[in-house]
Amino acid sequence: MYDTDHNQYLDPREVGKMLADANKVIGKAAPTNEDIRKFIHAADLNGDGFVSKEELARVFLELQSLKNMRS
Repeated sequence: MYDTDHNQYLDPREVGKMLADANKVIGKAAPTNEDIRKFIHAADLNGDGFVSKEELARVFLELQSLKNMRS
């Protein structure tokens, strides 16, 4: 959905859109450029500046794990 150029990776613009939509759902302000940079830095395991489907899946699995630990 967010991979608008269909290259199988999320670039900073696409990550920004994804984070903006997520923030809207939870009632937070739009992400800053720094928020986007930090997300990419945390998710981008191979350091190519993009977030692959596998890297994004890892982020969501880690978030789910944190949620389960708090329950």
